[in-house]
Amino acid sequence: MVSSLKLIQNEARRLGDNSSSEISDEYDVMKHALGERRGHIRGVGRVVKSVPAEMQSSYSSQSQGWQQNWEQQMREQVQQEVQAQMNENLHKMQADFARQFEEMRQLFQQQKDFQNEEEEEQSESD
Repeated sequence: MVSSLKLIQNEARRLGDNSSSEISDEYDVMKHALGERRGHIRGVGRVVKSVPAEMQSSYSSQSQGWQQNWEQQMREQVQQEVQAQMNENLHKMQADFARQFEEMRQLFQQQKDFQNEEEEEQSESD
C-alpha cells in the first residue's frame, strides 16, 4: 500500500508539471497512475454504478412495499403478543377471583356454622 501511495504521489507530481487538462481530481490521478478495472477504482475500491431513474423508482416502490409489509407483520405480531398477555392476565385474575370468592364462601359458612352452634347451645341451656 505504501508503494502504491508513493506511485500515486509521483504520478500526481509528474502530471502537475505537465498540467494535463484531462486529470481533474485525485481519482483521475489514481486511475491514470494505477490503471482501471471494470467496477473498481484502484486505491479506492469498488464503484457502485448509478441506478437509472426508471429502475430506481421501481426499486424504491418495491422496497417501500416490503417495508410496509414488514411493518404490518410486526404490528400484527405485537398485537397478538399483547392480546395473549391480556388473555393470560385475565385468566389469572379470574382464577384469583374464584379462589378469593371460595375462601370468602368458606369463611362465611364457618361463621354461619359457628353462629348455629352458639344458638343451639343457648337454646339447650334455656
